Amino acid sequence: MTVEFTEFDRPRRLASSTHSSMMTTTGALTFEPESGATRMRWSWDVQPRGALRLIPLIVGLVGHRQERAIWGNLKRLLESEARPTSEASLDR
Repeated sequence: MTVEFTEFDRPRRLASSTHSSMMTTTGALTFEPESGATRMRWSWDVQPRGALRLIPLIVGLVGHRQERAIWGNLKRLLESEARPTSEASLDR
């Protein structure tokens, strides 16, 4: 798999193109200020190859579910309270 970053406009946009034996994916993440926070959006164009070309609906549904889980997990991680790790807490 090869990932090529095709655009970087800090802090607004990060675009990429990913090529694998199964598909080519191009798209971008965008970031916009909103009510004291940041709204992140993603938009991807997926071009399946080989047998996957025959099942675009399934590829789309699975891909959407995976993307939602990935970005949802990142959001939870970034918004969680940072808890410093000390040697004392590691011994417990």
